[in-house]
Amino acid sequence: VATEEDLLRSQAFEHIDPDHANRTGILYIHGYTSTPHSMRPLAEALLHHTYYTSVPLLAGHGTNPIDMGHSTYQDWYQSVKTAYLRMAPACDNVIVIGQSLGALLTTMLAHEFPTIDSVIMLVPAFYPPAIINLTPILSPLLKALQIKTMYSVGGDVNKDDAYEVAYNRIHVNAPLELFRACRIARKKLPQLKQPIVVIGSENDHVLSTDGIDRAYSTITSINKQITWLQNTYHVASLDNDIDIIINLIKQQIDKLSTA
Repeated sequence: VATEEDLLRSQAFEHIDPDHANRTGILYIHGYTSTPHSMRPLAEALLHHTYYTSVPLLAGHGTNPIDMGHSTYQDWYQSVKTAYLRMAPACDNVIVIGQSLGALLTTMLAHEFPTIDSVIMLVPAFYPPAIINLTPILSPLLKALQIKTMYSVGGDVNKDDAYEVAYNRIHVNAPLELFRACRIARKKLPQLKQPIVVIGSENDHVLSTDGIDRAYSTITSINKQITWLQNTYHVASLDNDIDIIINLIKQQIDKLSTA
């Protein structure tokens, strides 16, 4: 059960350090059914390395599954785009970090705004579980049967004392919107030109390593790299290898600072 503190940390978060010499902004995008709670450990660890920190809440998330069923992938993307447009004018450089679904939305954003300086994808869900491919049939069928919600796979974390604040049930519309987001993002991924860091987990119970490798192989950016985490499940930002992720982000900050 989420505590009051958890609920506070599940809301959108924004921080500006006016005394920071490096005007780099980092936009953190949480995953499907999740909340900013999952990205706060990364954001807080790097708070003093960054001028502008933004962790938006995606539309339909952080309230109840019915709300998520009334939102589309375009609504999720608009949440990200709004946060970026608020951040960008105040920054010299912007890094966008997306986890799972957040990596798909990051891809869409980096495609629309090629001036984004760096892209980091945590366990990107370009190729989700195969059942998602059946949602164009399953979602209308479930609605016809008057089934509104279904079980959601969330909270795949290896670390003993960590947990994800996310929906444990989702509206039957939501998987179809994830399917649509995957199709759109896969088409845009090969067109990105920014430096791209992909971080996958070898022990992810949600995504296959083959799917992440497949997506990585389509990236045509000259500057790309992939790292595999060994002691982490799907929600990488909350798991045992978070220090590796933090160091990879710091490397991108340092590169922009010396550019």
